[in-house]
Amino acid sequence: MDFDSELRSARAEASRQEATAGARSARQRERSEVAKIAAQAVRALSGLRADTVVQVEPAGLFARGTRYRTLDQRRYRVVDEQRCWKVAEMGATPEGETRMIECRFLLLDNARLVRCWLDPVLSGLPVGHYATVRGLDLVTSENAELFCPPGEDFLATVTRRLASTVVAYERP
Repeated sequence: MDFDSELRSARAEASRQEATAGARSARQRERSEVAKIAAQAVRALSGLRADTVVQVEPAGLFARGTRYRTLDQRRYRVVDEQRCWKVAEMGATPEGETRMIECRFLLLDNARLVRCWLDPVLSGLPVGHYATVRGLDLVTSENAELFCPPGEDFLATVTRRLASTVVAYERP
């Protein structure tokens, strides 16, 4: 290769690295802004009624601390439990699945906005009580296709939805 082609290649690589660093910085700024908005919403909601989200995992037949059973008597134990507020609900097909599953977008007490896939086998829970075997996914603009319609500003959607959530929980 000659010098000119090596120079073009090095410049192209530097441009790609700058673009990657810029995108990473933009994602970090977005996450920071969402965290600020979420913290404001949690402060407004803190004295109001709250829902509960639990992450569970399968437990053995004689395992201690099993609070959940399915209709076919499989047992689940609680791994994590948090106060939360429902921001939105819908059905979708998670990655790697072939069937539609109910999904809730929740604001956690620690000011994280998450997506919670509700497992059909853990149905029949009281109103305001959500249980999932899957982890809670942090909502970002990259995975917010259900939360934020295409073409809408992600931060504006987060702000609007969280403000609506506060109003909904303020009402009896």
